[in-house]
Amino acid sequence: MEQELIQLIKDLTNKVKILYEDRERQGTSNEQRMNVQNSDVEDPHLRVRAPAYEVENYPELIEEFPDMEDDIFRSPLKDHERKEIVYGYPKFKVVNYQPPPLNDTAPTAVKKVDGLLYSIQQSLANITRPIDQYRHEKLRLGKTVDPDNDDDIIAMESIRRLITDLASSISQTRVENIHKSLEFPGKAPQMVEPTVKMIYEEEKFEALLATKKTVVKPKSSRTRPFRQRQQPASGYAPATAQ
Repeated sequence: MEQELIQLIKDLTNKVKILYEDRERQGTSNEQRMNVQNSDVEDPHLRVRAPAYEVENYPELIEEFPDMEDDIFRSPLKDHERKEIVYGYPKFKVVNYQPPPLNDTAPTAVKKVDGLLYSIQQSLANITRPIDQYRHEKLRLGKTVDPDNDDDIIAMESIRRLITDLASSISQTRVENIHKSLEFPGKAPQMVEPTVKMIYEEEKFEALLATKKTVVKPKSSRTRPFRQRQQPASGYAPATAQ
């Protein structure tokens, strides 16, 4: 199980690396077209950094929101704190909070790794509850909801979309992990088809590759003729019988 988890982490790391490399390439091309100076920006604490913006630290921000300095990756909540946040908001019937279950016949080793990813997906689904409650309260109080211009709604929508995107990425990782662990033939099913078209259709390429692996070249039937090893010449001549 430990080796499977290590490999899983490596696969996820590679995917993130590829994503960032792609964004870096896009950022380089966008930077050539950008001609924005800090003096042109209304927010004095906003610094332009192609291809995105970066907000610098300033005293008021940290005073009002000190948790921004917390290490995101080393600040776990206590169990009761987590439950208060999650279960303090209702579930919505329209939302599916249960990730796709694993097949019952899957081997135990696969179930252990998949169970870990399943738990992460379930947590991500519950994180949407405060967001949905906020939107529900907006409607319940009769406030006008403008998804295109309301900054609060736009921020909530962005967070929710990022959560669902991450949860969906984990679904794809679960499929690939099962496919690889059980050594299924061919490529793992893709939830979203890639936008870049390969030069070969994937199914045809996999079929041809499988055919090539199964074909074994016969050994050559040609044999070299036997050649007797030549004895080294010697100056000694046997005596002739008298």
